Amino acid sequence: MIRQQHMKIVSQQEIAKRIFELTVEGDLVNDMMAPGQFVHIRVADSYEPLLRRPISVASYDKEKQQFTMIYRAEGRGTNLLAEKSPAMASMYWVRLATAFRSKKLRKKLI
Repeated sequence: MIRQQHMKIVSQQEIAKRIFELTVEGDLVNDMMAPGQFVHIRVADSYEPLLRRPISVASYDKEKQQFTMIYRAEGRGTNLLAEKSPAMASMYWVRLATAFRSKKLRKKLI
């Protein structure tokens, strides 16, 4: 299921050099089935950067309506994301998606 929503930043911290743990809040969490799903994050309200950033869901809490992602600030988009904080009251679009699974591919890999 693909769904878009504005999410609120709850916390963000640098846990290692250029590695960030970001927790956001919103009812999109209700659609999450398991860690490993990913979200496409639009890091700015403009077309710069144009592409969304795909980041895997590390954990989620349906009671708190929150989920956590861990990512590396490497390029323009993730560096912009690393500058976000709860104090900025920043909201951004997130789209939930699931990984592509193929039985044919699995057989070839095994």
